[in-house]
Amino acid sequence: MKKALLFVCLIFGLFAHAQSQSCLPDGLFISNQTDIDNFHSNYPGCTEIEGSLLIMGNSIHNLNGLSVLTRVGSKIEVVNCELLQTFSGLEHLIDVGESLKISDNSHLADISALSGLLSIGSNLEINNNLKLQSLNGLNHLASIGGKLDIRNSDSLIDLSGLNGLTDVGGDFRIFFNASLKSLEGIESIERIEGALIIGYNNSLKNLVGIESINSLSLLSINGNDSLINLNGLNGLVEVKEIYIFANKALSSLSGLNHLAAADVVYIMSNDQLIDLGALLGLETISNTLNIYSNSKLEELTGLNNLISVGNSIAIEGNQSLQNLAGLNNLSEVIGRLSIQNNPVLTEISSLGSLSSVGGSINVYNNPMLRSLDGLQQVASADTLTIWACPQLTSLQGLEHINALNGGLYVSQNDLLTSLTALTNLSEVDGDLYISSNSSLVSLSGLENILADSIVNLTIVNNALLSECEVRSVCNYLANSNGTTNISNNYVGCSSPFAIENACSSGVDEPSTELGFGAYPNPAEGTFYIKTNESTTIELIDLQGKVVYVHKTENQNGLFTIDISGYKKGLYVVRLTSENNSKIKKIFVR
Repeated sequence: MKKALLFVCLIFGLFAHAQSQSCLPDGLFISNQTDIDNFHSNYPGCTEIEGSLLIMGNSIHNLNGLSVLTRVGSKIEVVNCELLQTFSGLEHLIDVGESLKISDNSHLADISALSGLLSIGSNLEINNNLKLQSLNGLNHLASIGGKLDIRNSDSLIDLSGLNGLTDVGGDFRIFFNASLKSLEGIESIERIEGALIIGYNNSLKNLVGIESINSLSLLSINGNDSLINLNGLNGLVEVKEIYIFANKALSSLSGLNHLAAADVVYIMSNDQLIDLGALLGLETISNTLNIYSNSKLEELTGLNNLISVGNSIAIEGNQSLQNLAGLNNLSEVIGRLSIQNNPVLTEISSLGSLSSVGGSINVYNNPMLRSLDGLQQVASADTLTIWACPQLTSLQGLEHINALNGGLYVSQNDLLTSLTALTNLSEVDGDLYISSNSSLVSLSGLENILADSIVNLTIVNNALLSECEVRSVCNYLANSNGTTNISNNYVGCSSPFAIENACSSGVDEPSTELGFGAYPNPAEGTFYIKTNESTTIELIDLQGKVVYVHKTENQNGLFTIDISGYKKGLYVVRLTSENNSKIKKIFVR
């Protein structure tokens, strides 16, 4: 009898073990309700699917036949099951080895049957379930190994159901949830390994619910039409990249008050934004700052403690921006500085602490800008562009610029009359481009630019420009290997030939008006000095170097000077006698 009982127990134990064994290492695809209903009979004892489980089919209306499942070793996908309303049948599911995807189930309203689920090894995606009202059922999830995607769930009003979640191993994306009013339910999340992206949730008014997050690799808040502030981000101290754009009702960045460091900051196309005050904690931005097309932003107060930008800064397309107040302590921009398309910007004097720009300076299409004061400490840049600023009358503010490494472009500044602020500029290492400045009369101010540093020369469409014979231009024309375009300026600057004539003073015969004559002028190979007194003759190039000297003893004489070995360009002839000194320009061809 005992032997018989022992045999029965053994058989029962073996049966029980068989009941809990894993199966289907290659996974299972279920496309109809019949296969759901027959799962237990088709795969007796299978409670753990080793591979993936894919459920997809228009006839599937319940998952009750899967009630024996406790684990899926790879991924689960429940997609395009139009008749499925709940997840009843998955109450015993504890673990998903990789990802769980719940997508495009048009009548799914309830996933509470997942309340036994403790872990997901990789991604959780809940997308395009238009009638899903709650995430209840995921309450016991503590971590997700990969990304968390919640999008296009139009009936979802909050994130209740994720209350136990503390860790997301990838990106957390909340997109296109039309009825989502609150982030309630994710208060316990302390770490997001990837990006936090909250976009196009048109009923969302604030971000309350994510206060426990203190650092992110990327934060993107975009296209949330009802969002008025960023309250909820109050715990955030460090973000590598921040993108705040196209939030129509956003009037304040309140919520970022504790942010102390960032690599990239983009604030763009927020139509109601009037205040950057929440950014007072930022002292350095290690890469890029872009403030673009915020139509009601009048000043940049809030950036007052910003000292350095590690790459570029762009202030562009802000329709109400009148000044750059807020950038008063900015001292260094490692890359490009761009100020453009700000229609009511009148002055940039708040940049007065800026002493270093490592890239280009681009001041473009600011129709009300009256002064460049604010750039007075900057000594060098790559390209310098002053373009389409019709209220500028001078380039005052650029007096300390002495070197460029990409060219000088001055164009379409209708009231600009003078370039004299550029007298310290000695090299451009690129194009010299002066175009369409209708009030400009002279190139005085450009004389100290080394001709060798000019790659191409363009002087066009400056209707009143008549004085172009500055030494940089004269020497460039004499020795140019680049492209020259000079046209449609006033008499004296109408063509390269006209400027060359002005450079040589147009004198072909000796004159004694100043006590001596130098001819021919222009000269090639040889020229002659006629003087009526004993004198010292010096020939000086436009860098101030004396390249020839001869002392005469005759009271009257004609002296020959061999210039065949001299570089082409403009020179000064200086005659010094006992009583006086006289000079004359001569052009060597």
